Amino acid sequence: MNGLKVMIVDDERATRNGLKNNVDWSRWTIDDVTEACDGEEALGLCNDFKPDIVITDIRMPIMDGVTLATSIVNQYPDTKIIFLSGYSDKDYLKAAIHLGVVNYVEKPIDLEEMEAAIQKAVDLRLATKQMSQMKRQMGDAQKLAVEALLRQNGLTPEDSALIEQTEPGFLSCRYYMVMITKIPSGNGREEADKTLSILKGLWSEALTKVHRLLVVKDDQHIVTVIGYDQQGKRKALADFVEDKFRNRTLEKAMYFSISETVHDIDQIYQAYQSSVIALQGLFADGYGKVSLYDGNMVTPYEVIDTEAVLHQFKLACNGLERKKVLEYLRLFYNSLRMNGPYMSNDVKNISLSLCLTLLDEAQRQISFKKEEGRREDGSFLWEKIFRTETFENLRAYVNDTMTGILSEIEHCNRYSKTVRTIIDTIQNEYMSEDLSTKTLAKKVYLTTAYLSTLFKKETGTTISKYIQQTRLEKSKELLMDQGKQLADVAESVGYAAANYYTKAFKKQYGMTPSEYREKVW
Repeated sequence: MNGLKVMIVDDERATRNGLKNNVDWSRWTIDDVTEACDGEEALGLCNDFKPDIVITDIRMPIMDGVTLATSIVNQYPDTKIIFLSGYSDKDYLKAAIHLGVVNYVEKPIDLEEMEAAIQKAVDLRLATKQMSQMKRQMGDAQKLAVEALLRQNGLTPEDSALIEQTEPGFLSCRYYMVMITKIPSGNGREEADKTLSILKGLWSEALTKVHRLLVVKDDQHIVTVIGYDQQGKRKALADFVEDKFRNRTLEKAMYFSISETVHDIDQIYQAYQSSVIALQGLFADGYGKVSLYDGNMVTPYEVIDTEAVLHQFKLACNGLERKKVLEYLRLFYNSLRMNGPYMSNDVKNISLSLCLTLLDEAQRQISFKKEEGRREDGSFLWEKIFRTETFENLRAYVNDTMTGILSEIEHCNRYSKTVRTIIDTIQNEYMSEDLSTKTLAKKVYLTTAYLSTLFKKETGTTISKYIQQTRLEKSKELLMDQGKQLADVAESVGYAAANYYTKAFKKQYGMTPSEYREKVW
């Protein structure tokens, strides 16, 4: 048989049978699937069966999955491992990284997720075979070997021309490390290519006597695989980048994570995984920083007591007083900053819950209308919150969202039906350049003079100033997207000219839009 071999190891017969019978193994030219009920039995079968891929549960009697995987990796280093677990095994995740495990699938098993993990394992195993063959025929075939290496490690660029030519000797260096450069979402491939050009110049200055390889992974990440023969390059590289940030030679809309050092070309995937772990520091650190993997980054995260937080927030919402609600929010995010680390998704989930709780309390206390499809409904809020990349970015968004909800609540309580209509219209149509006191007066069938007087009496400000304030507040949300040019932001909120928008923004907030953007990032 020329196909691949798979071994399923799990103490639950239902799991073994479910995988064996429900996965279409033939789609990957897998023609032999065997099973074992524990790690000891699996290890005994390996000698004769020689699996290409092992899918193993972590927690089993007699011999657990980590012990099994360690033995397999030591004896059959080309075998690819997929872990299964019904628990959030953070300590095992650290072991998985060092073992070069392909994926970690949680129980109950989602078939699509499982098939994606198998696909990745198959790709890696086939590439390993190709890589082994090429290493035996290296000679002048280094470029082909490098491309195979990238495929083996899941780092294949969309266009092989994006691979930076390496110097001879890349495949036989003493040390390797992987650096990931993260740029903000929404910038597109053009910005990634621009960043790649910047990095080429940067590495030429920073890295001497190294055999580096640059490859674009996607529009937000650039992976640099670095081979070298002298110790000390890793820390020197981190210091160099930090110095560039300090003296502003390097723009702050980048984040760098540097992997652990590995000692063999075949361990690059392990280095890549540790760089991915270090990249998680972006949420807490913000852009303009360097994260150096230190071997202790997979530590148990603190757990947010969601029930207690929401209970305290409901108390703060009693009376729906702006000052009390926003003060609770300030203290809550300060405590997260001080008492972490917390998983970014946990922080985003509780942030969404706080926003929805405020809406629920408003509806309960004053019959505040939760309109279908409103901007602050759950799906809209989660989409915006999920896209935030840093803690401060998230904090600013939630604060602005709650401020907007509280303002809406206040005007429901405080204003006449006519003024509420005007405020709602401005909130929904602020992006229109034609929005004015005259067009609003026509909407409510009043004269411009009478409407102006009524609005000023109830709100304490003029309609034109309220329109401008609304546009500027909405623009702050758009400024969080680094991919948007200032001219686009200005046009999106109803300003015909970017210079007029910049002038109005600075007068209102004491800083330019660019300065505000740098502050929140």
